[in-house]
Amino acid sequence: MAVNTPVTTSGDFNKPNLSYGQILNMCFGFLGIQFGWGLQMANMSAIFEHLGATQVAGLWLAAPLTGLIVQPIIGYISDRTWHPILGRRRPFFLIGAILSSIALILMPNSSELWMAAGLLWVLDASINISMEPFRAFVADKLPERQRTLGFTTQSFFIGVGAVLASMMPFILTNWFNVQNEAEGNAIPTSVKLSFYIGAAVFFTAVLYTILTTKEYPPTDIGNKNKVKESNKGFGAGVKEIFFSIAHLPKIMRQLAPVQFFTWMGLFCMWIFFGVTIARSVFGYKDTTFKTELVFESTKAAAQARLKQVADVNSEEYKGYKKELNKYFNNPGIAYPSFLKMPLDSLVHDIPTAAVNGSGDEFKAINDKVAENNKDSKKDKISLAVLINEQKESGVSNEKFVDEYRSNKKRYNDGVEWGGNCFAFYSLVTFLFAFCLPLIANRMGKKKAHVLCLTIGGIGLLAIWAIKNKYALFGTMTCVGIAWTSILSMPYAMLSNRIPQNKIGIYMGIFNFFIVIPEIITALSFDWILENVYDWNRTIFVATGGILMLIAALLCMRVTESD
Repeated sequence: MAVNTPVTTSGDFNKPNLSYGQILNMCFGFLGIQFGWGLQMANMSAIFEHLGATQVAGLWLAAPLTGLIVQPIIGYISDRTWHPILGRRRPFFLIGAILSSIALILMPNSSELWMAAGLLWVLDASINISMEPFRAFVADKLPERQRTLGFTTQSFFIGVGAVLASMMPFILTNWFNVQNEAEGNAIPTSVKLSFYIGAAVFFTAVLYTILTTKEYPPTDIGNKNKVKESNKGFGAGVKEIFFSIAHLPKIMRQLAPVQFFTWMGLFCMWIFFGVTIARSVFGYKDTTFKTELVFESTKAAAQARLKQVADVNSEEYKGYKKELNKYFNNPGIAYPSFLKMPLDSLVHDIPTAAVNGSGDEFKAINDKVAENNKDSKKDKISLAVLINEQKESGVSNEKFVDEYRSNKKRYNDGVEWGGNCFAFYSLVTFLFAFCLPLIANRMGKKKAHVLCLTIGGIGLLAIWAIKNKYALFGTMTCVGIAWTSILSMPYAMLSNRIPQNKIGIYMGIFNFFIVIPEIITALSFDWILENVYDWNRTIFVATGGILMLIAALLCMRVTESD
């Protein structure tokens, strides 16, 4: 790959209009990119939990931190690249697609938590290598009069990719009878196949764009007056990135707070939407049924439990046993997480006799719990608390078990319906992508974006009052309209107001105002939820609507000019 001095443009007047077929070709790769993102968003938390993670928020920081570092660097390098065959941005499309496809294949085969977390970093970095130049690609190829159409076409393919990725495990399970359950820490087959399909779609879609689209060589885009840089190399690149951050164009300074509040509002929705509607719409109740864990209080019982979770001849078993001995020799340290037994496994193991009303074996479990707690100074077995609560309330054994199981089903049904809602707003996104260019041409890009953000904010606020699961599709219609504009209008407003020889680096810097609010949200939402909202997740999602309305107000300050 030949790296030269910055490639500059001579202005929109020298760029011919492209046919809509050509615009579709140049944006088609985004379908693959979004397919990869969608699989990651929908399945990574489950993969982490399959591998033993109890808190996944910190693991999710890989995505924003990777984007914060990678995107401006890739933008800077791509601004200064020209390959005689692949051109300016397409080399990065290809490199990112290859690395992302490899990571997607390896991810569901992770055998340890550290491996999955590391592959998430690799996957995020690889996707960013492809994605950031795609934004600059539209500005490179299209005259200003067609850029709105170009960015909304990207929104169209983002919607298609998101729908397919979100529904892929469901489709494999329900249409093709692929198993969605696995023993132990194994990743379900439906998830594995989804990632393999994602790898193929990612690579194929990006390769299609590479093969069907050409880039303007330097001589065709007014590169006759190139200025030779006196300082080259890594140091000069870092210096220019920081210089560009310190001297942001006015339009970017105006759009930065709009992006910040927009994306913080989106993260409030993404993080809590499913668990919110499980409670507010499907009637799930937070009780000890879900939160309590059973601990084996005696060393003998803990060793017996250990044999259930690991093969006695495996290295894993030896490591667990060492950790277990360390715990019993040092009572002050945390109880080994791999020996914690979810309460629902005990409830589902309660014999039929308890459900039928005799309660003898149910009582035997309680007696054993009480005996262990009496003899041990270790952690109490919390099932005793649950059973005593059940006794004091006068609820029969069979009703207790039924209520527990139906409550858990309400939670699962709510989370599953949340996934359907996300697929629906992605569907709205690629349908509304046909309408948004017409609205923007009539109203102007700024007013169109203000309108769409306002609609999205009102839709999220409506979560507060909705009690019917089908009414949620109205909310998701509002969110889909906003999402279409979020993915296109800011970039359309920005692309013709920044130096053309720095489009890549400025698009990368613009990404800061997406990832920084994501980092802030990931680090603070647990504290806010506990100390401010008293674990009311509905308020958190509604707050996302308020933040989006604030973004709409801030967008009115943007000065739109040709």
